[in-house]
Amino acid sequence: MASWSLLKGRNRKMSSPASDKQRITGISRKTGGLRIIETSSGKRFLVIKSAKTEYLLKTGLLLLDEDIKLLEGPFAKEGAMRLAKNLLSRRDRSKWEIRDAIVKEGIDSEEIIDYTVEILEEHGYLDDRRFTSGYIHYRMKRRPSGPHFLRRKLLAVGIDSGIIEDEINIFFNTKKEINVAIDLVLGRFSPEIKRERLVRKVNGFLRGRGFRSEVVNDICARLARKEMLTD
Repeated sequence: MASWSLLKGRNRKMSSPASDKQRITGISRKTGGLRIIETSSGKRFLVIKSAKTEYLLKTGLLLLDEDIKLLEGPFAKEGAMRLAKNLLSRRDRSKWEIRDAIVKEGIDSEEIIDYTVEILEEHGYLDDRRFTSGYIHYRMKRRPSGPHFLRRKLLAVGIDSGIIEDEINIFFNTKKEINVAIDLVLGRFSPEIKRERLVRKVNGFLRGRGFRSEVVNDICARLARKEMLTD
């Protein structure tokens, strides 16, 4: 099929106005041997550079119906899987992130997207619970935050709320949340700040970091009573 298509590619007529809508206007590189094909109609196709696709990687080429079928079908399927594996080789991802990355590269076939995600799940490359646990531990090590902040971040990458609550509850209890918040306050604020101003600043800081109201109120009350950050 590749050599036959290549022969056809060399002899294509380029005068049909209808065909102009499928003219290749640009080829761009992506890591892992991937290429993005852009057309004059605004369509994008993701392919792996190989002997099968080489004939399509030519600016100015007019795409025939059989080319479109390949680009939207088997070539897109291979490209989506390669893209997903490339992304997962750098760090863990949520299922939503993989879906979103595939769509952004021009693949809108639900069948292809579902297939990619399902295969990656079956082989252990994708696991939203593992992703959630890993994110919480990474975040708490690098930039500790409260559960509200973590919840917002995880919801933003499509993690199911049930998984989020499970993993937050495994990591946090009220005592641990208070201890995390106290460590942040002790490491950031000076006892030289006037007490009323200190309480206001700590209140805003901890709420911004996503700590629960009862934890913030508890720490601010301790500060007001001068049980913390005293000279």
